[in-house]
Amino acid sequence: MRHYANGRFGTSRPKSAPRQVAAEAIAPVCKSANTRSAKTNEVRQLDDASESNPKIKAWLARHQKFRAFVENDGKVHHVPDASGERTLQQLLQLVRAELGQSNAQPISLVDFSQLRIAAVKRNTQSSTRNDLVEMVLREAIAKDVSDVYVTIHHDRCRVHFRTHGVRYLFSELAGDDGREMVRAIWALAPHGQFEQTRPTDTAFDFAGLRVRANSLPDTRGNSVVLRLRDPNWLPTLDALGYDAQQLALFDELKAFPGGLTVISGETNSGKSTTLTAMMSAMTASSMVIEVADPIEMEFEDVTHVEIDNFAEDADETFRDILGGLVRQNPDALFIGEIRDAKSAEAAVNMALQGKRVWGSIHSQSRVATLSRLQHLGIDAELLAQPGFLNGVINQSLVPVVCQSCSLTQVGDDVQTTSALRAKYRSADLRFHNPDGCPQCVRGIRGQSVVAEVMVVGGESRDDMRRHIRAGDYAAIAARLKGEKLRSKAAHAADKIRAGQLDPFLAEQVIGRIAPEDARGEDA
Repeated sequence: MRHYANGRFGTSRPKSAPRQVAAEAIAPVCKSANTRSAKTNEVRQLDDASESNPKIKAWLARHQKFRAFVENDGKVHHVPDASGERTLQQLLQLVRAELGQSNAQPISLVDFSQLRIAAVKRNTQSSTRNDLVEMVLREAIAKDVSDVYVTIHHDRCRVHFRTHGVRYLFSELAGDDGREMVRAIWALAPHGQFEQTRPTDTAFDFAGLRVRANSLPDTRGNSVVLRLRDPNWLPTLDALGYDAQQLALFDELKAFPGGLTVISGETNSGKSTTLTAMMSAMTASSMVIEVADPIEMEFEDVTHVEIDNFAEDADETFRDILGGLVRQNPDALFIGEIRDAKSAEAAVNMALQGKRVWGSIHSQSRVATLSRLQHLGIDAELLAQPGFLNGVINQSLVPVVCQSCSLTQVGDDVQTTSALRAKYRSADLRFHNPDGCPQCVRGIRGQSVVAEVMVVGGESRDDMRRHIRAGDYAAIAARLKGEKLRSKAAHAADKIRAGQLDPFLAEQVIGRIAPEDARGEDA
């Protein structure tokens, strides 16, 4: 599973609204009972045919990835799987031969979990929730999911998955089951303890992946988010989707002997992956320290310091860490996220000492990142000081259309297709196919970075720093345009013209692409 290969999209694009390819259009993968009902009681009384039929038992043992439970009356309860239709037919044929009849009964993963528990007579609450956690996480891994959302509202719990950047409903279950499942998730961490009334973070390893979990109290219950990360997947900047011009600017930023470089973007824009790629590129001769909450990937030649921002003594601990950083005398400091005054202070202190500091921050554009840094307490005079701010990278992740099944026009809307080809000056536009094919997930094969870079450091950019000091963002934008440092929209347009990105999906992520950006550099 790769962090950038993540999404599911709707089943069709209405002719009257060709831009609507939103998460709301996605049908749930499975749905279980909303509360503990008679259906659950019925599940616990089902008669397991595998206990009395050796052939069925042996078949189920050989096909454990196909989730099915067989009753003695021939009912085959199975979790729907498009790729397992042939396997289902084989099982139905065997059951018919052994029991005289067979009948397929689709059920949710949650109900299958209950059936399996009942079959081995594991009726304790702890076993139930642990079994369900494992099954949900394994299902997420199988579907290449980057994030799992568990939302608990009173007597109902909804589980959503995010794949290729789109969030969609996976399953529903009772509120009590959801609360027990979340407690079991926190129990997987070495020292984890779920607290229902306050924000809580934890992290643990599962099936070779690193899982970060965060819980936030809601007026109706809790919102829990799990992020799944493959610690062995470390792409290059080129593989992430940066173009040649941007890679050259990265090299310029890396060459500065000290100062602050910020990678910005919205949530789920891949900032941490880009930051990690930069960290891995540091030579073994450099003393590198990472401070993050929590640590996602470990390197042999990097000192990793994990902090808990929700701990009662978080401020005191962070002050101690700041003192330790100075005494460690690192060549480079990586801050997982500059999220508040104290993390901004750490970035400032080390950058002013001439250290290379890399950090991530939430912001929607390279220019808006300057305002965000000021909001965190770094004033414009300091941002404009030579040797302090080296530059800003802003990025987003946009779904990549499958080249095997993508469409050459917007449904049968010839007029819209023609207008888009004229706007982008390309006959190679491709559009996402919601039906998909065996090579993709509903028409999408991963995600690609679209980005914009702004270099502030260096003697040749004195006027840029004057604009920062004056807060003249319009002049900064004009300077970037004069240097032909393309915007994020222009970078996305390059990939749209090449047929990599669907123009509708790209605009859903980054906003409207203006005609001057769509035409390209030769316009």
